[in-house]
Amino acid sequence: MTGYSAGEWAAYHAGLEAGYALGADEQFAELAELVGGRSAPARPTELEELRWGPGGRAHFADPRPGEYPGRNHLADIELEAS
Repeated sequence: MTGYSAGEWAAYHAGLEAGYALGADEQFAELAELVGGRSAPARPTELEELRWGPGGRAHFADPRPGEYPGRNHLADIELEAS
């Protein structure tokens, strides 16, 4: 069995590069669609803020404005009323 010629290897690798480039273009188009038509974030900090919210990953579980404060909050209100 003979091996591939240099031209066949070059064509194979050119096809791989073209396929990966096409896949990357499709991936960026899908990302732009997911973020509401805006351009994809250029900086990792923008991507982190979109992913985790304000403050990044360290403050992901922090309470947000308008969220239900929980049952303990209701107990505090009842104590203040008495």
